[in-house]
Amino acid sequence: MAIPITDCKKLQYLLLTLLLLMTPLELLAAENTITPRLTVKEEFNDNIHFSSSSPTSAYMTVFSPDFDLESNTETVRLFLNVGMDAYLYLDEHQGQTTAINHSYRGEGRFKPTPRFDFGGSLAYRVSNQPDQALEQNGLVLNSTRRSRQNYAADAGYAVTELAKCNLNYGYTRDEYNNPTLIDTTQHSLGLRLNYDISRWLAPAQAIVEIDGAHYTNRDGWTRNLSASAGCTWRFSEVMTATALFGGSYTQSEYTATETDMGIPPVVRQVTTHSNGNGLVGSLVMSRAGELTQMNLKVSHDVTVSAGRSGPTNTTIVSGDISYQATADLSLRGSSSYQWDQASFSQSQGGDYSQESLQLSTGLEYKFTKDMNLNTRYSYTALLNRKSGAEVNRNVIFVGFTWKYPLFER
Repeated sequence: MAIPITDCKKLQYLLLTLLLLMTPLELLAAENTITPRLTVKEEFNDNIHFSSSSPTSAYMTVFSPDFDLESNTETVRLFLNVGMDAYLYLDEHQGQTTAINHSYRGEGRFKPTPRFDFGGSLAYRVSNQPDQALEQNGLVLNSTRRSRQNYAADAGYAVTELAKCNLNYGYTRDEYNNPTLIDTTQHSLGLRLNYDISRWLAPAQAIVEIDGAHYTNRDGWTRNLSASAGCTWRFSEVMTATALFGGSYTQSEYTATETDMGIPPVVRQVTTHSNGNGLVGSLVMSRAGELTQMNLKVSHDVTVSAGRSGPTNTTIVSGDISYQATADLSLRGSSSYQWDQASFSQSQGGDYSQESLQLSTGLEYKFTKDMNLNTRYSYTALLNRKSGAEVNRNVIFVGFTWKYPLFER
């Protein structure tokens, strides 16, 4: 199956590969590894198109070859991953179909002095999988080809032994091969300040965050500015909690087509402006024990949902747990509830309110350090509060992964 990638994107990732491989001579003595990997899964999905009226089930075989390139020294870390997922579907109604996803990811981290470090990352992914939902708002794209580009850079500086600051920038571009979905470009800039307050509240750090984002698409733009403050507390050697609370201010502008049903009918472009403010925040609690690890997160933020126009208020409650039952066997479970909502004045597509629930459980068994078996069951439910439509999906898979690190010391 041919994978259409533009020459420009091919050049981007060729340059990325060369950048990570053309390291200084001092890295010749670094810890360098190349790790090819192959995962083969057998999967069953009872609703591959996420349909509420006529669900289609399918069995599929998934081949996922990829490889990692990694180089580490005391001051430099370089990483590259290139992978592909080939889905071979066999469903009772449509016969055999195939879908291929591929991804490229690179990271670099440099620490020239004990007090200063900076880094960057690049990622590009093309998805054709019909049963893959987007991260935000549960929107399912079926056979729509979509791609996502991510570029990010950040720098950190220890002002004193107690105070640290970090500046970060991110760029994201989502593109869809479907005129009903909206391509979106996002620029974000953030500043984070940490100050050790253990002398007053041991052991803890005060945190201040200021974030700005600018989203553009074919219909208009959205700007969001938020500021929050809070603390990170370590209650014990294994328990920590981070709480951040603040406010946000959002502006948006979009253009929509309206038809005046007079005689004769008149079609005109109408530009709508909106602005508003609200609360943002997050609470994260973590436990990192010797055998058990747990995370619980509650957050509320303003985003632009993928494939849509206008700001979305997103509330998420999620948790995960992992347990190392034996040296070779580990158990995992996770759950997530997400509520997305937008008013008519904020969204070109009108007001909407949507809830999604995801539950999963699974296990991993290591035959050797390079071979393991994975199995997982997941349940997804989506409820549109405006229309009352509800969609459910169950997925179960069993997979085997083999890797072979080269040049491992």
